[in-house]
Amino acid sequence: MSGSIGASRIPRTAVENTLKTYVDKVLNKFPGFKTAKISGSYNTSVKPDHGDLDLVIYIDGDETDKKVLKQKFASYLNSQSDDIIPPFIAGRHIGKKSAGTGDIVITQFPIEGYPDLTVQIDNMIVMSEQESEYRKSFLDLPAEKQGLLVGLAKAILLEEDPQDIFSRLGITNIPNLDDNQEFEFNLSNKGLTLRLVTLGDNFKELGRNDIWDSFDWNDVLNLFKNFKLDGNWEELLDDIKSKLTNPRSKNRVKGVFKSLVVINAGEAGTPKGDNKLAAIDKVNMLLEGLATGKIALFPGAFKPPHKGHFNVVQQLVDRSDVSEVQIIVSTKDRGGVNAEQSLAIWQLYLNKLGPKAKLVPYNIPVKYVIDTIKENPDQEYVAVFGKEEGARYSKLDNEANAEIYDAGSFEGISATDLRDAIQARNVKQIAKFLPAGISTRQFFDAYGSTYNNNEEPMHESLHKQQFPLLKEFVGYCKEYLKLRSLPPLKMSYNPTTAESRRSFGGYDPNNKSIELSVANRHQADVFRTLAHELVHFKQDIQNRLTPESGKTGHTHENEANAAAAIMMRNFAQMRPEMFIVK
Repeated sequence: MSGSIGASRIPRTAVENTLKTYVDKVLNKFPGFKTAKISGSYNTSVKPDHGDLDLVIYIDGDETDKKVLKQKFASYLNSQSDDIIPPFIAGRHIGKKSAGTGDIVITQFPIEGYPDLTVQIDNMIVMSEQESEYRKSFLDLPAEKQGLLVGLAKAILLEEDPQDIFSRLGITNIPNLDDNQEFEFNLSNKGLTLRLVTLGDNFKELGRNDIWDSFDWNDVLNLFKNFKLDGNWEELLDDIKSKLTNPRSKNRVKGVFKSLVVINAGEAGTPKGDNKLAAIDKVNMLLEGLATGKIALFPGAFKPPHKGHFNVVQQLVDRSDVSEVQIIVSTKDRGGVNAEQSLAIWQLYLNKLGPKAKLVPYNIPVKYVIDTIKENPDQEYVAVFGKEEGARYSKLDNEANAEIYDAGSFEGISATDLRDAIQARNVKQIAKFLPAGISTRQFFDAYGSTYNNNEEPMHESLHKQQFPLLKEFVGYCKEYLKLRSLPPLKMSYNPTTAESRRSFGGYDPNNKSIELSVANRHQADVFRTLAHELVHFKQDIQNRLTPESGKTGHTHENEANAAAAIMMRNFAQMRPEMFIVK
């Protein structure tokens, strides 16, 4: 006997004929029935027999509520004669002919060639062909591979730029995150979903809203395009181990895998149970990654980072008992400074801090610290806080593996004052905020602004003065090209830049930024170059850009020329004053 309803195991040789008879005698007579696809272990193993049959049943009828459709299907099974659908002979549903759990309706059916035996059939009800293909694709994966992918889905926004992922999946109208919110993908046999999670005090989850979902298996493949999905689960595990860089990612994959690959009571001591236990042990071993010393976690906005922040990291790097310092940088903008600028400046500082220091972008940095410490009780940590975060760390006081490190007020230096100095283009004042050995020229190269020949940084005010229609033109291009975000833009006023580069502008796919040479150029001429490079940016986020794309005559270069010409013509009709020379 197999399963909880008293059915028998079915020989593999009898599966196809039994399924054909089940379709002919039962499914074909249900209104709206389209297809029945067998999924699960029958497709992924060569076992001599199976405990049940997993079927994905596509029904396309008048009913739009799946719950009601499932109830109608169960009633239909109950109405069949005992020789077609025999009653259950065991379990809490004894005497019945169907039982429901989630989207599945369980029944049993006589095994072809074995008249005295029946097999349990799990009917998974779907309402579209696309959903049918999705469910089958997911369920055909071995349980170990399912566990890895479900965990990887929850971690992938820690590893890759969320905007890049949203773009390649075609997810639009993404809401802006509040300080207590984060995005998370959820993968299951019921679909791929993007959720907006809202957190309360002490980061307790207050609610989650699904803002996008898909039953297209191609979306799953696209989500994991940077991982090897074609091999077995062990090859995928090796690939995950080599590519995950954020420590929390490995913990999430490991935790989800353990929760999904469960050894049931009846599997303990059996080959199946032993294989599951070995898989859990292997995942734990490969994704453990305990550091040899303490890991320091330093969260903050860092908009932008200054020498006070730098000195805290330097002190931690110099400690012999600290093997790694993670700088958790908020992905939220503050005071006109964005995360890309913060990370770029930190990267400049890391050249002096050495390999111990690492950057971790995260929407809610303090939550990252608390979650990381809780998820890794065997690892020792140093939790760093400044004047704003101390109270939020109070619940870590009793954590045996966390040393609380008070960074104070960062030597009285304020990121707000540094932002004011940048806005005022006060080079001498900016220099006072920078670590020793970092010049203001280096700072502004990372920040995304440029210097003129007098070493004065050029910023937004100068752009507005020389190119009054710049902001409006960029907005028009964004709308025309249907871009959800814009790349960083560097404008060089050095007249020798174009000469040395042999170009008036360029798009850099490595950091997804545009640089324009604007010295001695007419506004319309600059705008045409900008439009051209924005087309290359769009080609890049669509994963079409190649090293050959910018060559003369290439399809992508011709596309950029043509689209830039159209945008210029349309904008000139709206704003003919663009051609007025001042």
